[in-house]
Amino acid sequence: MSERVRARRHHRSAQSSGWAVSPETFALFIPVVLAVVLMPLGMGGRHPFGQLCLSAAAIAAAGAWLVHSYQANNAGWQLTIIDFLFAAGLAVAVFQIIPLSTTFICNISPHLSTLLPCWTDGPWTLGRWSTLSLNPRETFVGIGIFVAQIILVGCVFQSIRSSQDIERILLVIAVATGLMAALGVVQYLTSNGNYLWFYEFAFNDTRSIVKGTFSNRNHYASFLAIGVGSLVWWTFKPEPTKRSSRAALQESSRSGRRRQRSSSTQNPSSI
Repeated sequence: MSERVRARRHHRSAQSSGWAVSPETFALFIPVVLAVVLMPLGMGGRHPFGQLCLSAAAIAAAGAWLVHSYQANNAGWQLTIIDFLFAAGLAVAVFQIIPLSTTFICNISPHLSTLLPCWTDGPWTLGRWSTLSLNPRETFVGIGIFVAQIILVGCVFQSIRSSQDIERILLVIAVATGLMAALGVVQYLTSNGNYLWFYEFAFNDTRSIVKGTFSNRNHYASFLAIGVGSLVWWTFKPEPTKRSSRAALQESSRSGRRRQRSSSTQNPSSI
């Protein structure tokens, strides 16, 4: 085998070894795949299957972070601006289901009396509305989904250790976006009205417009818009320059020649 071929193989192995996935990294990608690939298949997360995938992703992310922290003997949590944004959003959501006085609600949401005339003022009432949310049960469910998202994003962010982890996550997002875009087009062109050709949704169908597995076309468009950045980045990802590749190739050739000279010196009979 020539030195040039050996050097090329050495260069390829050096590049591929940078993408070797460790068990910790593999555990990091399980929640990412659950949240980005499987959850959208459940009506974009509105179906119980989608909510199950999101909850499983949050539990897997929390488990991966706890195991990594235990092995590294470091359970510290690095506070970032994301944590404060999550805390503010959670506070707003909880504030909507806390019982409040009628006067306070009228001052914050004066239009509520028009929407619920029988629960505010009038000749007769069904009671007094005490929350800002018009559907506290759905708001409570939404808080649970939001908490799962907080756990997922927070634990994944805390578990990232290198830029290669970020690149792999972007790759998963890019693949999920491409598959969802292709699925939406194919489903629209070959639609029988059902989602994924077997699930019948009572409020709309898949014949009217391209929407993938989302019940709302705007949510489908938002999903693709979020993932298009990863697709563009992976499409135009800068490759190693020819100069650095030649330098690595020359270095591998020099090391091969040094090893050959060393072996020849040790075995004079082979000359």
